[in-house]
This record gives sequence, structure tokens and C-alpha cells, in this order.
Amino acid sequence: MKPIELKEVRARLGFTQEQLATELGVHRLSVIRWEAGMNRIPPMLKLAIKQLEREHCQARDETRLLQTQVP
Repeated sequence: MKPIELKEVRARLGFTQEQLATELGVHRLSVIRWEAGMNRIPPMLKLAIKQLEREHCQARDETRLLQTQVP
């Protein structure tokens, strides 16, 4: 995952750097450094980020489905 991809995912999730760091159990400076390309994202955290994105997309889709079912 490239730095710009991380920024895009974070934006889609609607998270600040602090919120993403909290979700991942890391310090905010880690997120800042990943987005700046200073450090690489550890493989396990890449998986966690992708899982957060999947969960967010699923929740969004379920919300849309529920909204279309309301009379």
C-alpha cells in the first residue's frame, strides 16, 4: 500500500489520523509517517486497514439497503 492509497482509504473511512491510529492500536505519528512515506506499513496492519475498509463498505451497503426498504 502506497502512502497516497492509505490517505485515500482513511478519507473514505472518514477517519482522522488519530482515529485511524486508535483503530489500529498504534501512535498517531505512525500514521503520519506512513502517509508521508517515511516508514512502511507493517504487513499485519495493512491487513487490518483492508479489513476496516471492508467493514465500512459493508456497513454502508447495509445502511443503503435499509433506507430503500423504508416506506
